[in-house]
Amino acid sequence: MKLAAPLALLLSMTVLSLPACDQAKKVKECNQVADIANAAVTEMHKKEAEMRGETHEPEALAKDAKAFIALAEKASKDIAGVDISTEGLRPHVTAYTTMLDNAAAATKALLAELEKAGALSEERLAATQKSLEEAQEGLGKACEGGAADCEKIGAVMDKMPDNPGDDEIGAMLKTHAADMKALALEDAAVKEASAAYVKVVDEYVELIAMAERLDASVKKIDAAVEKEDEIVAAINAFCSAS
Repeated sequence: MKLAAPLALLLSMTVLSLPACDQAKKVKECNQVADIANAAVTEMHKKEAEMRGETHEPEALAKDAKAFIALAEKASKDIAGVDISTEGLRPHVTAYTTMLDNAAAATKALLAELEKAGALSEERLAATQKSLEEAQEGLGKACEGGAADCEKIGAVMDKMPDNPGDDEIGAMLKTHAADMKALALEDAAVKEASAAYVKVVDEYVELIAMAERLDASVKKIDAAVEKEDEIVAAINAFCSAS
């Protein structure tokens, strides 16, 4: 799970070639915005880095997400509260606060998915994978007697692609489970083993779906901040112009 590149820092203004009054006002307002943004971004960097971890337990990720949301919302509110009268600065500042608001909203969506995911973890995924392998073995043993039902099961198994892509596994297993459930089985042992196998497949499909929803939420955060560098560059250019 990866997030976009860390937020950029706003420059703090010092020298400008403007009439004294306008210069002082522009410097003051640009510095106020920069000070608030930079203080928030420093802390947001840390939370972004933690949320970008490839292996991250939902509980810890949720904690980091809540901290990120609080930082983004506070920065947006504080920046929006700066009294800006320098002509042309407000649209740039609004673009920046809108970006922060969108990032916070997208992170809230991620948090909601994390809460739905519950106990989703690397350990649970590994345990479910192991259960799936054991269920497959159980189904194989049930078919050792050569029951006619096993030909039907074999036909369903043969329909599964050998090397599905990572983004295809969820849909493939969902279809596979539906095909298995549609079989009319008569042998009691095979029927029991098939039901146990399908139960684990369904659980695995749901775990994959949870992970996919989490990844989709992260992409929304990326989309929210992808223009951040452009916005910051525009603010810096405006504040640096004489």
